[in-house]
Amino acid sequence: MDTLEFLSQDQEARRRYEERQKYLHDEASMIEWATRNGKAEGNGHTPITQTI
Repeated sequence: MDTLEFLSQDQEARRRYEERQKYLHDEASMIEWATRNGKAEGNGHTPITQTI
């Protein structure tokens, strides 16, 4: 029995699987948003350089 067959037969397993997929999708979206906004904020600043 493969994963799809198992999930189609067990409502609780399917619910947990869908919750996990939603969590992973939301986490990836948050990381993408933070990366994009962090780069946008960084573009407006002059880099600090140190002379020796």
